[in-house]
Amino acid sequence: MLPVSCLSVCLAACGGSQPDATAADAAQKNKPVYEAVVEPLDQAKQAESDVFKSAERQKKQAEEL
Repeated sequence: MLPVSCLSVCLAACGGSQPDATAADAAQKNKPVYEAVVEPLDQAKQAESDVFKSAERQKKQAEEL
């Protein structure tokens, strides 16, 4: 097993977080990723759901005619 100091150096060299980094720091660093990926993905899922609901309504209306 590597000593903690060696792991810290390796993590720093690889761009990883330091052991003393908090979860809040990590979340703040990843916020642009969240805004760029997760939020649009959630919006797309909601839009897809809305399309299917609308299609179901139209199908029911067509069957009633």
